[in-house]
Amino acid sequence: MSSTGSRPAGNAGHNFALSLAECRSLVASAHDLFAGLIEGRPEPKKKPAPATWSPSGYVWHTSDWLRIQSLRVYSVEHDPAWTPDAWVMLDPDEIDGMFHYDRLPTASGLLALRQSVALFLTATKKLDPERVIDHPSGAKPSILDILRMVSHEVPHHALDIRRGLGIT
Repeated sequence: MSSTGSRPAGNAGHNFALSLAECRSLVASAHDLFAGLIEGRPEPKKKPAPATWSPSGYVWHTSDWLRIQSLRVYSVEHDPAWTPDAWVMLDPDEIDGMFHYDRLPTASGLLALRQSVALFLTATKKLDPERVIDHPSGAKPSILDILRMVSHEVPHHALDIRRGLGIT
């Protein structure tokens, strides 16, 4: 299974020139946005297609991804022993393979998302957005570049949830 099956081609509609404050605001909106889409809907754990996650699965994925990236960015900025080797490349489908997102309770996923949002806001409160890191891929992104990619997950997966629920 691939979590990318319902993703739109490219990143249409996302502004990759967001400021740190805008990235934080976008992530801060995630819980209420996703809860507003899912709560009260029948069958949020129903997969719209075999190669996608359910709307509930996207809540779980977004929660995990925000948590993981928050801890990564916090470590880069606050752990003097941090090295690029600490940034282990992760595949969202492998994480799903461990947790089986589509089987997990939706209400718990929303709670986990609320906690991951709070962690992101804490982790990004005091950092240097212009700091450049050595990424294992060979790229040299700034912390702000990373946060722009992380914040992109919110509207991107809100769209996945809307599609999965048949909301246009």
